Amino acid sequence: MPSLSQPPAKRGRIRPGAVLLFLAGICGFLTVPFFLERAASSPAPEASVAGPAAVRPIQVRTPDGQTIGWLQISYPESIRQNEEQQLDVKYIGDKGKWGRVKDIAAMSVLIQAANLGLFPEPFEYRFNLARILRTGEDSHVWTVSPKQEGDYRLLVKFNVEPDSFTVLPVAVNGIDVSTNGETSLPVRVNTRYDVPQAWVDGLKAFGYVLSFILTLPLLKTFVERSWNRGRSGVAGPGV
Repeated sequence: MPSLSQPPAKRGRIRPGAVLLFLAGICGFLTVPFFLERAASSPAPEASVAGPAAVRPIQVRTPDGQTIGWLQISYPESIRQNEEQQLDVKYIGDKGKWGRVKDIAAMSVLIQAANLGLFPEPFEYRFNLARILRTGEDSHVWTVSPKQEGDYRLLVKFNVEPDSFTVLPVAVNGIDVSTNGETSLPVRVNTRYDVPQAWVDGLKAFGYVLSFILTLPLLKTFVERSWNRGRSGVAGPGV
């Protein structure tokens, strides 16, 4: 009798459509971080490009009630993570009244900026009264470089001695930001993508899940092909 043999099992074929889906998945997996990096390297938001805000929340008055100067604070209202911007604290004397500063024993400012990455130390500066007598102003600069996204407060404490000189809070845009020589200013720290960190994490997760879904057809074809190879190897020719 002629020997009977079982017809060979059909081998799974990789379909062109599955290959395209696989390539699309790989492209999606690789391009999500790329576009996020491009967003990070784009120009900073308008609030950051416009430069630091400058406010004069405190007046200095003599014992007889004359205003002889102001404390001016230039600070970043909005900043990115790891971005560096300046915090400039300046005393500006009222023109024609610089000489009244000679009656001041000391004038200093102390900065408290938790989680805002302030440097260098120390965070207290004593104004140069001799320079103010000559030029009418004196200033000191720190650098702000926050590491975490969030809403924070910049606390500035201003002190003038003797106590006969008055430190008077002044409203900024109709809002009292100073009390007893202490000024509290809001600072918004954005991610380097200028969107909340939760959005960034969600976009990354979506891209990775989408990439995985797009590779499923090719994975299915690969499994079927391996299964058919295994079956054809186990089943021998019939007799």
